[in-house]
Amino acid sequence: MYKLYIMYFQDGKTLGLKARNNVEAIKFSLTFKNFRVLRDENNKLVSANMGVIA
Repeated sequence: MYKLYIMYFQDGKTLGLKARNNVEAIKFSLTFKNFRVLRDENNKLVSANMGVIA
């Protein structure tokens, strides 16, 4: 049983759910708001608020 984490991006939408073992990403389309992210100079995602899904 894997623990899945939701990845929040600057547009407030989840681009996918990422498995804890980092082998597979489960595609999803949900909308969230008001989540903060940290981005580097190239506008790439460095870190984001993570929520435990299962």
